[in-house]
Order: sequence, then C-alpha cells, then structure tokens
Amino acid sequence: MNSADEETPAAFDLGRIASETFLQSIDFHETLASTNDRGLQLANDPFVVTPSLVLTAAQTGGRGRGANRWWSAAGALTFSVLVNPDAVELPVSRHPQISLAVGVAVCEALRQRFPQGDIGLKWPNDVFLHNKKVCGILVEVPPQRRDILVIGIGLNVNNSLKSAPAELQATATSLSDTVGNKFELTEILIDILQMLERRLDWLSASDPQLARRWEELSLLRGKTVYIENHQHDIAGICQGIDEEGGLLLRTPSGIERVTHGIVKHFQ
Repeated sequence: MNSADEETPAAFDLGRIASETFLQSIDFHETLASTNDRGLQLANDPFVVTPSLVLTAAQTGGRGRGANRWWSAAGALTFSVLVNPDAVELPVSRHPQISLAVGVAVCEALRQRFPQGDIGLKWPNDVFLHNKKVCGILVEVPPQRRDILVIGIGLNVNNSLKSAPAELQATATSLSDTVGNKFELTEILIDILQMLERRLDWLSASDPQLARRWEELSLLRGKTVYIENHQHDIAGICQGIDEEGGLLLRTPSGIERVTHGIVKHFQ
C-alpha cells in the first residue's frame, strides 16, 4: 500500500481499506480535481499495480458521462479503482456490462446497510435513492493502455444537497439527507469495494445471476424513457435490460435495443 500524502484525514482508515479489500495499492490525496483523471495518469505507468484505489477527501472537478460534471462537496465519497481486466479474467466481450455490474455492486452494498431504503439502478450508470440520484459511475479505458480499466464512483454520503445548485436539489440526494445521520466513509467504501470484487467475479464468469440482479434493480422497466445518443434520440416504454446489458424500449416501430446513450428523462 502507498499513500500520496503523509497524513490521512480521520475520514479514512487506509490500513483497514487495504487489509479488508482486494486492493493492492492505494493512492490517496487530500484534494484532487478528478480521481478518474488521476487514474488515467497512473495507468500510463507501465509498472502500475492493480487493483489500485485512487481516493481523495475532496474532489473539485469530477466528470460524468459526455460533457456532464459531477457535483460534490465535503463529505462525499469519490474514488476510482484501476483494474487489469486480463488479471480478473474479464473478456473484452463483457466490457460493455461493466457500468451495470458496478451499479449492481453499489446498490447491493447500500441495501446491506439500508435494507428499508428504496435503492435502484438507472441504466446504465446511476444509482438512485428514494427516486433521486445518489451515485454516479464513470468507466474509462486509457487511450494508451487498453489493458487497464478505470472505474470511477461518486457517492453522496455526508454532503448535504442543501448546498448544491438549485437544479440538483430536485433530482439528487445524499445518504445523510435521506437517512438523517452521518456515516463513516471508510465503512461505506469497504462495503462497496468488497461487493465490487464479487460482482466483477460474476461478470468475468458470465454468471446469469448478474443479469437477473440488474433487471431486478432497474428503475426504468415500464417507464417512458427518453434517450439521447450520438445517432438519434429515442423514446419508448422500457421493457427491461437484456443479458448483454442493452436497454429494451418499445417504440412505435417495434422493440429497439439501446446500447449507448444518456437517459435524459423518464416518467
């Protein structure tokens, strides 16, 4: 294990994180613009050790899919995990399902702690709590290193959305806002990392349980969904998520399978 800073804030116990998860190294920073950007930088090192965690106490320039930005404030949990897909026997054919597998892992980790919570997965990479976004996921492949995956996760934990921009307050939440308590970030992080290891194992083994789980957790089934992608906008009634991770929409022209795009709205 290594740490980028000499001192670790009380919010994180790096020793516990290293000993209780599948990580081989930890790169910690008090402040980072983006853990995924740092992960992409580390991936250029031919001697990078994986699985590796990039962790920060404060992220100032988080990114979402496309041009989206990820808002976060003090108390959020923002981190990235670098994985060598060959080392975990994850074939290229399964890479399109990684975001969903990570989303399943986050949902299940949160459900372990909040069994009464209304927690679900919005295809392809968001986790919702009580109908508001609580977590975003961004999976990237470094341009020069196709053998490394950078899995970014941003989870609103102790950061109240009361300080967020007005447009986010109506659509996003945090664990503390919903439950009314503050949480130990180390505990939440370990929960997610342990579940992430298990669900990546399912993905690498093409275990049918994984597809069943993302279908069970899906928030979109039966909803009218509006999707924006680089080819054309699509609207239809969601029929579910198939075994390969494609979103199935019933449109006026029939069932359309969507593999890429951003869900702009659903109702």
